[in-house]
Amino acid sequence: MAQAFTKEAMAARREELTKARASLTAKSDPLRKQREDVRAKLAPLEAQLRDISAKINAVERPALGEIDNELAAIARALGARSLAAH
Repeated sequence: MAQAFTKEAMAARREELTKARASLTAKSDPLRKQREDVRAKLAPLEAQLRDISAKINAVERPALGEIDNELAAIARALGARSLAAH
């Protein structure tokens, strides 16, 4: 058992693990490349979404939050079912 933790044994195991890791990553490299290609295509769209979201927030805030808070207070006072029926 003590043999398993010698420097030579650990170096050999490190070599085995390094080779196993390289083999696995070589298999996944094409998928990683594909993922990066998709991310590159999405980046401009994500920037566009952030811009649109900022514009929506500029129009809606803070009034929409205040309206929602008032509606919630009314719903609590009337009972949630009464608002759902209207």
